Amino acid sequence: MKSKIKPILLSLCLIVVLGIFIRGISTSIPSDRITIYSGAVGGTFYQTALHYREALTSLGFEVSIRPTDDATKMLERVNAGEQPNSIGFMMGKSDETRYPNIRSLGFVGIQPLFLFYSSAYGRLSSLATLKGRDIVMPPKDSVATQMALSLLSLYDITPENTNIVFLPFRRAVAAVRSGDAYAVFLMLGAEHPVIEELMQDSELNVFSYTDTAGILKRLKNLTTVSIASGGYDVLRQIPPRPLELLAAQIEIIANQNLDKAAAYALLDTFKNVHYASTLTQVDGAYPAFIGALTRPYEVVPEFAKAGTPWLYRTLPNIFAVLIDKYLIIGLAIFLLAEIYRVLRYLYELLALTAEAIALSIIKHNLANEKAGKRTGLIGLIFTRWAGRVVKRKSLKQKAADMLTDEPQKTR
Repeated sequence: MKSKIKPILLSLCLIVVLGIFIRGISTSIPSDRITIYSGAVGGTFYQTALHYREALTSLGFEVSIRPTDDATKMLERVNAGEQPNSIGFMMGKSDETRYPNIRSLGFVGIQPLFLFYSSAYGRLSSLATLKGRDIVMPPKDSVATQMALSLLSLYDITPENTNIVFLPFRRAVAAVRSGDAYAVFLMLGAEHPVIEELMQDSELNVFSYTDTAGILKRLKNLTTVSIASGGYDVLRQIPPRPLELLAAQIEIIANQNLDKAAAYALLDTFKNVHYASTLTQVDGAYPAFIGALTRPYEVVPEFAKAGTPWLYRTLPNIFAVLIDKYLIIGLAIFLLAEIYRVLRYLYELLALTAEAIALSIIKHNLANEKAGKRTGLIGLIFTRWAGRVVKRKSLKQKAADMLTDEPQKTR
């Protein structure tokens, strides 16, 4: 009965091990889909996502762009990771206790906070002058509006003492251009077509910040950028003088379960899309991987030093991921097998050496007996040891004995 149970148990163990192995491989197969949570349609984040989609599609990925005006919802969706390979845009620092699954893929650019206002009332010398005016902003939960409200609060300007209206991006721009609002806050890339249009609108002025040092001490997630005089139009000198603007770095965030193959494809895409100079940055300034506000994704430090590894540059994604994941296990098994083989050879060598020494001792004792010499105590001890060594059977001999004895037992 016992002889029948052992093969069954062995078969069950093999089935379980095989099932675990197959499940491990199936869960390791990378997805060819990437989901990008962008800002509102028409905004800088959305336009950037379109560039990413074009580049990633050429690499064989299926890219889905999901616009949202709500920064909190974007964080929640990337953190949840319900869609495969979820990434999004972020400015500022996220709460790691609230969004524990978010990782950083580095900074990809910088985005100024523009303030355009009506030129009919003269030049705006201080943000304090905005108190009591009609101001429009993008939706309340957008990053631009959150930063603009934080900035205005430093000057005691709040929705309680000032008429601040939150409108969709295009409607907010239309309101200031039509004169329905005195000023509009926008956070867009400096090259965005809407920013260029507003810069060249003679009915509007753009505000240049003068007290940035004090502001940056209070608003930690902001920095400053400059746009040179004539940056938009040299002939007409637009802007007429250098602009000093508050700005925030754009960080790409991802769910921690992002596939390595997708991560390397994204990082290479960032290098291709963001390397060139702009009105607010020089060649090679972005992407940047130092000083990330969020915990970096696992391959980012390695990529920053050496780029995409050979495996992911050369092999199809599925093979690169499987080799990357199971190569260490394979090497460990190979190393253990080699160690076992070396130990086995070492044991056989020691056994042969012991047999040779034992044979020599036996010959020496036999020679002493023929010569009539008496064996001492130490000699007797070595003789007994030599006898046990030469009588000891090897594994092959024991197996042969078992095979010859088995038919006799069954008769």
